Amino acid sequence: MGKVKESLKEAIPRMNANPKAREIIQVLPRAIAFDLEGEGETFALVVNQDATVSLSGDSENAEIVVSGDAAEFARIVTREREVTHAVAEGKVRVSRGKLSKMILLDRLLNLARKR
Repeated sequence: MGKVKESLKEAIPRMNANPKAREIIQVLPRAIAFDLEGEGETFALVVNQDATVSLSGDSENAEIVVSGDAAEFARIVTREREVTHAVAEGKVRVSRGKLSKMILLDRLLNLARKR
């Protein structure tokens, strides 16, 4: 399992338990695929019917596809870096979908890190 997927797996329970994060989950795209160099496999963060998120191996119908450097995105998940900086530097790209939805994901990740 790649570093990004592992980091997301750790963050997901905190996302699902945080009431403010659950509000963001409700407006998040139904699936965000990650096709990152160095991650090993493509996977998706999906929004479930009960407004929780989980990981899935099925990334075919994703509304957003994130590509770029896996190590850089892992730093975003662990909050060592903000998504806007990584995108501005060209290290992370939104190859399908809108960048504005990535900002929602960034806010969600930030809430998942708060205790």
